[in-house]
Amino acid sequence: MRVVVLFAGLLAALPGTGSGATYHLSADGAGDFPTITEAIAAAESGDSILLAAGLFLGPGNTQLNFGGKDIVLAGAGPEATILDCEDSGVPVLRIENGETRAAVLRDMTLRNNYHYYAPTGVIVEGASPSFIGVHLEGFGGGAYYYPGGALDAYDSSLLLRDVEVRNCYSRGGLRFSGGAPELERVLVEDCSRSGVEYNGGPGGGISVGGNATLREVTVRNCGCWENFGGGVIVGGAALFEDCVFEGNGVGTEIGYTEFGGGGVACAGGSPTFRRCVFRGNYARDGGGGLGVYGTATPVFEDVLFLGNASDIGGSIIVRDASPTFRRTTVLDNRFEPDGDTADGPSAIHCIDASPTFEQVIVAYSEQGVGLWADAGSALSLSCSDVFANPGGNYGGVLVDQTGVNGNISADPLFCDAAGGDYSLDGSSPCLPWNNDCELRMGAFGLGCGFTPADDALPAAFALAAPHPNPFNPKTTLRFDLPRAATVRLDIVDVQGRRVARLLDGAMLPPGQHSIDWMGRDDAGRSLPSGVYFARFEAGEFRARRKLVLLR
Repeated sequence: MRVVVLFAGLLAALPGTGSGATYHLSADGAGDFPTITEAIAAAESGDSILLAAGLFLGPGNTQLNFGGKDIVLAGAGPEATILDCEDSGVPVLRIENGETRAAVLRDMTLRNNYHYYAPTGVIVEGASPSFIGVHLEGFGGGAYYYPGGALDAYDSSLLLRDVEVRNCYSRGGLRFSGGAPELERVLVEDCSRSGVEYNGGPGGGISVGGNATLREVTVRNCGCWENFGGGVIVGGAALFEDCVFEGNGVGTEIGYTEFGGGGVACAGGSPTFRRCVFRGNYARDGGGGLGVYGTATPVFEDVLFLGNASDIGGSIIVRDASPTFRRTTVLDNRFEPDGDTADGPSAIHCIDASPTFEQVIVAYSEQGVGLWADAGSALSLSCSDVFANPGGNYGGVLVDQTGVNGNISADPLFCDAAGGDYSLDGSSPCLPWNNDCELRMGAFGLGCGFTPADDALPAAFALAAPHPNPFNPKTTLRFDLPRAATVRLDIVDVQGRRVARLLDGAMLPPGQHSIDWMGRDDAGRSLPSGVYFARFEAGEFRARRKLVLLR
């Protein structure tokens, strides 16, 4: 029986609810249909099936297929509405007939399914549904059959928003092969992948290919056994923004091949990572936080590596690949021996690789060197701070790069490293106004040190009236910067000809600044009495002030 929509208020409050008829189901079978399968069979695209709170069991409630229909299947919340597969061994849901984002699964938990040889979770192929507020828990199977234990998507551009995936074993959590999936606010936790590279490869938490976009995704405490990519394995042109990879690991070595990547392994393609954190990940055979291999050309910008561990490359290993690291902070790298330590522990380890490091900080390793490269590597390092690594800042064939290409070796002066604040004190050599490159080094900018807590920064750019004026022999020019800016300050005569340059495009921090002028030209000669002008530029701001010199 079709039911006309009577609950308009409820539907309006539920994004992703269909615009057609609505069916109501209860776990005891007393609703419009006794099972979800029967409701789907009766529904048409645009219809909604609303599940009450309760525990839905049995084949009619868990072995589901949308059948090409853009319908909405919505529960009362992931804690309230639960579809329990009871280890039936049959995929809990298939969406594989061209469904679009208007096909929605939301606000429920799917859980508990196992089969050694067959897939057990959600299968999406050639479709692009939406999963919103869904929990996937307890999916697993044989050692290396059918990766993506909770969800396996192929050639699909699906949406996952506010999704949690937990306790999926042997086949990992999520796999995306092809398409352009989008993940927003997704948690993958306590998932594992076993076995060799069959049917799509490793990746304990997530396996990502194609043109995926992942924003605010957290992968935590996931693992991979006898392969690489404990948390994530990625290829293609995926984009990661504001993601966290924490506590993931690779459990065993692979014949001392220096494969690992406890947090993330980039096995090809050109993914991009922005504002991400790699924290407390582990790999026995290289790259505790990250492994980059083969033809991969990933880009990392504004990324933090903290407290990752391995025998070599505690944070990063690069092998035969050409990644770019820009404004990246690599700290507290830890050493985990595995019996293959001929090269010695290191924070970043490069083998036959061509990485580019720009504006990075590599500091405070637990053991070993900061940056290590073999004779087969062609490494580019510029405008970076490599400091306080107990085995030396450079190892392998690398000679000390301090003073070369703007590289320094100095205390970065973090605001509160013990408290987890890795922004920079105003006097840090890694801030643009304190180094010759005039660039920020590391993942974070200014965080403390310029202005007392009770003293606000200037609200706008300004050039104050010089004082004293008229003057002899000295006047002071004061100016305000509400934010860091490139500053130029010239003294010109009444014809507009420059007679002295006081600041030549210097990058200065926010705050109040002052500079004295002694009435001399660039050569140090005293200028005659007369009228002069201070010409001030700060970013797009321009100002002039009149000066009267009396001899």
